[in-house]
Amino acid sequence: MRGQTFKYERIHPYKQRKSSSHAHFGPTIQRMPKYSVEAIPFRWMRRDSYERYSRPWGIDLDNSLETAADALMSYKSGWIQDHRNQLAMLDSFFSALRPRKSLVLLYVKDLPLVEERQAGERFLVGAGLVDSVDPCVEWEYIDDGPIRSVLWERGVSHSIRPNFTDGFLLPYQQLLSDPAFQHLDLAEYVARTPADHFDEFSYVSELVSHDGAIAALTELARVVDLIGDKIDGPWDQVAAWIGDRLGEAWQARGPYPGLGPMLAAAGLERGPLLARRVLDTLDDDADPWPAISMAISSNLDGLVGRTARKAWEQLLVDEPRYQQLRVMSRFSLTVGQARDLFEKLGPTPVLDNPYVLYEQGRACKEPPALSTIDRGLFPQDASARTALARDAIAEPVEEAGDDRRVRAASVEVLERAAEQGNSVLDEAGLRRRLTRLQLTPLCDPVNATFEIAVKEFAPVLTERAMANDAGRAWQLNRLAEATDRIAAEVHTRAETLALDADWDWASRIEAVLPAAEERTAETEARTEKAHALELIVRRRISALIGPAGTGKTSMLEALCDDDDLKSGGILLLAPTGKAAVQLSARTKLKALTLAQFLRRHDRWDFDSGAYYMNTEAARFRGAKTVVIDEASMLTEEMLAATIDALVGVERLILCGDPRQLPPIGAGRPFADIVAFLRDSEQPGGGVAELRTIRRQTASADAVLDDVAMASLFSIDAVMPGAEEALARAIAGDGDGRVQVLTWEDEPDLHHKVVEALCAEPDLGLDAKCRGAICRSFGADCEDDGLPRFPWGSAGKGAENWQLLSPVRARPGGVAGLNELVRKTWRGTDSNLALKSYKFAPPMGADGVIFADKVMCVRNDHDREGTDPDGWQKVRDGVANGEIGMIVRSAGKKGKPPNGQTVEFSTQPHRQYTFWRNELNDGGEGSQEWLELAYAVTVHKAQGSQFKVTFVVIPDPCPLLSPELLYTALTRQNNKVVLLKQGSTANLREFAAPERSATARRLTCLFSPVDPFVLGDVVLDGHRIHRTGRDELVRSKSEVIVADALADVLAPLGLDYGYEVKLEFPGEFPRRPDFTIVRPGKPTIYWEHLGMLDLAGYRADWDARKKWYAHHEILPWTDGGGPGGTLVWSEEGITGKGISSRAIRELAASVFGA
Repeated sequence: MRGQTFKYERIHPYKQRKSSSHAHFGPTIQRMPKYSVEAIPFRWMRRDSYERYSRPWGIDLDNSLETAADALMSYKSGWIQDHRNQLAMLDSFFSALRPRKSLVLLYVKDLPLVEERQAGERFLVGAGLVDSVDPCVEWEYIDDGPIRSVLWERGVSHSIRPNFTDGFLLPYQQLLSDPAFQHLDLAEYVARTPADHFDEFSYVSELVSHDGAIAALTELARVVDLIGDKIDGPWDQVAAWIGDRLGEAWQARGPYPGLGPMLAAAGLERGPLLARRVLDTLDDDADPWPAISMAISSNLDGLVGRTARKAWEQLLVDEPRYQQLRVMSRFSLTVGQARDLFEKLGPTPVLDNPYVLYEQGRACKEPPALSTIDRGLFPQDASARTALARDAIAEPVEEAGDDRRVRAASVEVLERAAEQGNSVLDEAGLRRRLTRLQLTPLCDPVNATFEIAVKEFAPVLTERAMANDAGRAWQLNRLAEATDRIAAEVHTRAETLALDADWDWASRIEAVLPAAEERTAETEARTEKAHALELIVRRRISALIGPAGTGKTSMLEALCDDDDLKSGGILLLAPTGKAAVQLSARTKLKALTLAQFLRRHDRWDFDSGAYYMNTEAARFRGAKTVVIDEASMLTEEMLAATIDALVGVERLILCGDPRQLPPIGAGRPFADIVAFLRDSEQPGGGVAELRTIRRQTASADAVLDDVAMASLFSIDAVMPGAEEALARAIAGDGDGRVQVLTWEDEPDLHHKVVEALCAEPDLGLDAKCRGAICRSFGADCEDDGLPRFPWGSAGKGAENWQLLSPVRARPGGVAGLNELVRKTWRGTDSNLALKSYKFAPPMGADGVIFADKVMCVRNDHDREGTDPDGWQKVRDGVANGEIGMIVRSAGKKGKPPNGQTVEFSTQPHRQYTFWRNELNDGGEGSQEWLELAYAVTVHKAQGSQFKVTFVVIPDPCPLLSPELLYTALTRQNNKVVLLKQGSTANLREFAAPERSATARRLTCLFSPVDPFVLGDVVLDGHRIHRTGRDELVRSKSEVIVADALADVLAPLGLDYGYEVKLEFPGEFPRRPDFTIVRPGKPTIYWEHLGMLDLAGYRADWDARKKWYAHHEILPWTDGGGPGGTLVWSEEGITGKGISSRAIRELAASVFGA
């Protein structure tokens, strides 16, 4: 809020660039009153908005004036240039504002409280009333000239004041800075603009419909209610103010807010203006339809042409269609929505159940929101209700628990649940979420009315059984079809006999792996890979899994090198462009993204990005072997669409690491398939798991420290050396692959990040040397004091090091880290780029400049690039997630540079130029093409590898999960520097099973859904391991051990503790699997060992036993020690599984039971 009047000097942007037409424009002073906003209706000033505004709303524009302006500028502009046309549009826009009646809704495109902003997302900041609107200001002129223009912005004074008596701002800054909120996901406290009113909250300033205002005010009221008892402020007063404005908005809305768009949908091009003219002459409760017919027949104000009149007459004789138009006019639809739905749906479904407009509209280009339809059926204004009672709905929607409403609301709940990763919801979860929808009246049906609605759920929703006959669950129909398609395919393949293949498996592996020293672990690794290669070649469906560095890609190299398989066709697919590029590079075969492949086979929609099955489209028959890499990123719909597009495939191989983050979208099919194949004993399916890391040869069989530490956050198994590795790193005496630092606040973090970067000898960074940052990414010399990157291979240097953080804008986030790098090493380079004619100016939201490290954040599979060796044009495309370096500025000959040329690490000898109009295009629904990438979020780094990573862990941080930390700690090839806020003693807490992002998703792919409620968290019972007393543990083996201990200890009056912290002064705490305290006797510490068939695992266990012995905790076989007794149970030796009876006998022996 500006409490003072201010002024500023404007210089017309064309004064220098278009001197032939604008040289006479002089500096112009514009004054803005206190407590005002600068309203600029950019979209109204676009020439291509003529059809949108001028014709429907009767605004007279003279196109000849724009043609003359273009001739003067020698340039065809996209903006209105002549002052007469500008005033026609601007005066029309600002004339809609009524002092003390019109609302001012303030929004922003980004907020630090939201970690991953979706494309086109907007956030409400506050609201007030319009107090006044300033007149327009014309540009000052030095002398007479050929063209005149006005300033587009006008001051709009508003009623918001610091005491919030007549408007308010939400306390986002307090939420961000108050330590009491740091442990919360603050996204819940953010007010979002209504998604189906996107255009009304875009292009800087726009007029908002009454429905858009009601939706925005309702959302603001939700947030005010949340913060009311958490942050000091007059929130009761604000809530009352919002309530008053809502009442006014409902009254102004009237009964038929969609009348104009529906008239346009019926063939009356200027329907919106006609409707406005007619409604302005009527009382609130008057019936508008006779007046509309009269206006059309009389050609009111010349708004109805001959064809439009005939279209209306034709509609009047089709009574059902006319009644459909009347009913649809209740809803605040856009012209595009009205046309799509009026053409798609006939009268009967709409008149029987108006909610089908929402249910069926979900597939439209502009889907209407449920709240839009609901407001039209439950208007909160008495006169509107009276008017709507005249409509011909056979069975009006009058009850909050109407079965049609409950079904539509259930669809909305399941759609939102799918966005959060759930492909199914149980009845309790569904009904709990129904009450959270922002609908008035509340949708909270009693049992009887819910049962009535359930009978009508089909075919929109599919009912599923729950595990153990515990009740019912539902899926969206399209997700149910995807689930069934995947399950059927996997079952069929798994039950089919294996393929015949007689290869020398060991030789095939030796051919693709480098020579290595003979060590037990190395021998195990090669044997492991040979067995895995045989499995994926012979099985009809297989999962190739393992952490980064175990050699999954080498396995695929061996597979793709076989002539017989190649002759049968090999199709390589990946969910992201980055993964496809990497897969192509390693296998020497062309890999496609799923979107590329499925678009060719009519199963992917370019506009919406939706994956879908299509039984009528052609199927691909060109490959007997199909490999999908990075399969952990697949949603159920992605995998189902892919399976649906394939025929004649002999072997389907899914490759990835199920311990990584689950996909963005519904389901986690890869993790579910891995679990299913592991549990089944069928001949056609199997899991090939690579467990031995070959990332870098070590001098002994012990597991590398970074690998062991990452296993702390594995959702299925923790290596015995994990805590030892972390303890060594903290003490500074590890193998050099892990360094752990702590920080207190953001300034402390930034200081330590710079120190840590400069301390890495291979990076050559010096905080006092500006050019060092570019050399750290591979710049090999300097040209005129500026770096030069290796020709054709500059992108590889981008992988030398990487800053990672789970958060974007909060303390410790990538926004601050990128700014830190820029400030430390590139402080003056942006100014240099602005002033120099050799370099393009800063571009995009991040202001990227020459020699910046950047990430591409959009896909363009057909983008043109250049091979710098021969300057040949190529069309290899660019992919979301590719990281590279800006190697030069680009521009037309004789013109200042206006593009940045990037070489990506995944595409050596390829350069792609991104132009200024792409990076600064102002497109409201678009994303940036390039972002700064010195620091990126862990999510965006998934699938990438770097030599050295610096992983920042803020604490508290509600986003932390075992999968996120595991992903973060497996991105390095050589070393990881972990920067943890506060103490490291609680790191293990982030690995708790209840924090698992995978377990928090409900699916029913191979078994009925089994929700398990733990406090405020709902977990999938199939993805967690529960003891007999519902305690969560990490593995099935630990369930067996825990239950055996409980049975043996209970008669003795003893109990165990799971992962109880064991602390010694000056040391990192350990957490034995089970701790049993015995009164008057030494404590027993019980460890379960699950992978003793691996040399590295055995070596780590030997080291852990030595640690126990150092603290006088000795094996039970030796009678224990004064510090305690160590007991262990085993599995995995020479193929030996776990024996429940053996563990019970061991427990009985140890405790004398």
